[in-house]
Amino acid sequence: MSEDRLFSETPVARKRANVPLLVVGLPRSGSSFLSDVISQIDGWYVFDDLYLHHKAREIGATGVLSESQMDRLLFFLGWQIRARLRHGSYAIPNVGEDEIEAMNAALKTSLLGTGATWADLQEEWMYRLALRAGCENWGYKMPGAFRHLDALFEHYPEMRVIFLLRAPQDVLASYKYMRPDSEDGDAAQYHPVAHAIYWRMAARAYFDAKERFADRVMLVRFEDLVADPTAAAARIGAFIGTPPPETIRAPERPNSSYRKSGARRRLSGLEMFFVDRIAGGMRDRLGFARGRERLRPGDVLDLAKTTLVFAGFRARKALSAMRARLNRG
Repeated sequence: MSEDRLFSETPVARKRANVPLLVVGLPRSGSSFLSDVISQIDGWYVFDDLYLHHKAREIGATGVLSESQMDRLLFFLGWQIRARLRHGSYAIPNVGEDEIEAMNAALKTSLLGTGATWADLQEEWMYRLALRAGCENWGYKMPGAFRHLDALFEHYPEMRVIFLLRAPQDVLASYKYMRPDSEDGDAAQYHPVAHAIYWRMAARAYFDAKERFADRVMLVRFEDLVADPTAAAARIGAFIGTPPPETIRAPERPNSSYRKSGARRRLSGLEMFFVDRIAGGMRDRLGFARGRERLRPGDVLDLAKTTLVFAGFRARKALSAMRARLNRG
């Protein structure tokens, strides 16, 4: 792609010709690897974790963007590129850090005063990144977006959605035994009841979306993706209307969700009890294997410790949010 497309002062995205692809699901479910698989399909660029919708809601940018709102969102987007360049593993933007400010200035010139919303800004930003990567089609990963699908379909009526789901006991175990230096969050946020409920919400959202949006929604199970990435890519290619490559390369630096070697620590029998009671119905409906763990005397103490840590985490989050509100006020 020539540089003038990245720095164009007029919009380059082609409305409706570029239908976004959204990857949703839960953190700790291998969604980064799924994004990488899609980005190996010819003509597709998928950004790994993009929360512009969250940022727009946070600053009240739910309609036409004001200049100050656009500046804040462009600053946010600039840091998304910087973060991927410095720490990313998949679909790294083909943009130098020294190009970010010029790109943002061009985006502002092209969109300010045109009635653009956060979704228009995202589309223009993503399409320019896709073109720089030699692609015509774009998508992005936003775990947790299943809670906002109605709003996203309102902005992108032709959007297609891939749900990635993983067996609930494995998702919970991945949270529980998260490394202290993990970039995916804090292990203190883990609680078997809270996370089993959240997993059930995601599973229900898939069935609801499939019923309402039919052929614009598909499911990929993590276990199937890991067992045969090439076969999974074939299904995805049929879904998005693009032939996939003959083989899919595994990531050079696989995340903890993708690793197949090494024993993963399991949930306790008591934690599995909560998974069965809360998420078991949806787990069975989706065809995931059941986990089997015996109840042990130490399970109650383990749960008590987890509950105390979780309560402390939530209290700190609430206090931080309260301080932020006071500072803004």
